Amino acid sequence: MARLSSVDAGSGENDQGVGMKQILAVINFWPGAERLLKKAREVAVAINAKVYVYCPVSSQIEELNRYVGFENFEDVKAELIDECKSRLEALPGIEGLETEVEWQSQAYMGVASKAEAISAAMVIIGSSEHNLLGDLLHKPDDWHLLRDSRCPVLILNREHKPYHAVIAAVDAMADREQHSALNARILDEAVMMSELLKLPLKVVTVVPEPAYIYSEVSATDSLVLANFRDEAVAMASEKQQQMLQRLGVKPHSAVVVLGRVERELQSILAESGLLVIGTIANKGVKGFFIGNTCDRLLSNLKGDMLVVN
Repeated sequence: MARLSSVDAGSGENDQGVGMKQILAVINFWPGAERLLKKAREVAVAINAKVYVYCPVSSQIEELNRYVGFENFEDVKAELIDECKSRLEALPGIEGLETEVEWQSQAYMGVASKAEAISAAMVIIGSSEHNLLGDLLHKPDDWHLLRDSRCPVLILNREHKPYHAVIAAVDAMADREQHSALNARILDEAVMMSELLKLPLKVVTVVPEPAYIYSEVSATDSLVLANFRDEAVAMASEKQQQMLQRLGVKPHSAVVVLGRVERELQSILAESGLLVIGTIANKGVKGFFIGNTCDRLLSNLKGDMLVVN
């Protein structure tokens, strides 16, 4: 029987499992819970870690309660927590795992806080529901989590697709130390997942199509644009190989693709099933309106995505 505890947000954290790596498995989508738990166990075995199962319970009824003031709000909240406990107890593979059910006004805040409290090596969570209008008005939990989590986050697509390869998306043209260090972390996680899943590792760099950036040039001088493309791809290929040699990474293949970054990565992800990508997340107003590549992939995820920060 799983050990379940229910605490209110903001109460003290427990210190069980300190000293050993932990994978934080977040149950936020019940139809995919069994698959998520299985994936968490696989990763935990690979890196000699424990699985900590966390279920943040939230409901729009809390927002309504602020305005209406339901007399039985606490009873409803307790009922929702008890329901989550029962579903966890019935979940195949839950036996023997450390678990926690916690009410959270903002689920992503609870996940980020719990990951930090247990020094999680990785968070595994189901993708949030996305729609164009909704994402503009209210950013979903996975969008926020990528900004708040200090460890890699594996986001599982709600529609399961088999893996055929592990794709590491790196920016070979990055020359800043911060981005170079991020490339190294991406490759490290990608190698680990490739070995764990016994799948080929492919490294890809997407060079933005210059026609999208320099529209005036593309409209007036196609020869200049063609030369620009060739030089950019050649330079990226050279830098990519230098990076792989420096880090001692030997992938099954390494390619440079020219095009729209999000479109190319979505296409590659749809074929491979698992993409490892990095983020140096923009925050504040810039982050809300501009975001970054992995943000834009989230809105129409074609597979699973491991995000490294």
